[in-house]
Amino acid sequence: MIGSLDVTLTVTAPVVVADDAEEVRRQIRDADSDLIVALLVTWVEAPNLVATLRDFFGRPLLLWSHTTYREGDEIITLGPIPAAGVIRETLEEMEVRFKFIYGPPDSAAVGEQIASSARVASAVRARSERYQSDPYHESLCRAGPSEAGT
Repeated sequence: MIGSLDVTLTVTAPVVVADDAEEVRRQIRDADSDLIVALLVTWVEAPNLVATLRDFFGRPLLLWSHTTYREGDEIITLGPIPAAGVIRETLEEMEVRFKFIYGPPDSAAVGEQIASSARVASAVRARSERYQSDPYHESLCRAGPSEAGT
């Protein structure tokens, strides 16, 4: 499903233990993505996720929790929803801005939410880059509203 979205996808290694965080941070930094999607497929310790993403907390972040999957006639879960509750609470306590979604990867609703978030993040980045190269906008930002004139 994600592969069919109109986005460029970079997949990092998983973070299983705290020692994995540094390498995944490097992979995220090297990817220079518009949107970071943190996918929870099982339980994850909040400190591991925070250690992995802390350098990127000012960037668009989508926290996506898998729910269940079917194996034959059985519905199986590996605990991503309880993990998502802990992670959400942790990020909210840290006042990190993020969007939360949940559902299996083959869900059309999940796909649309990811695509929509990616479009918004891309537009925000493009606008930010455009204004960074605009000397008039830069002078207004430096001057502040009281000095910018009428």
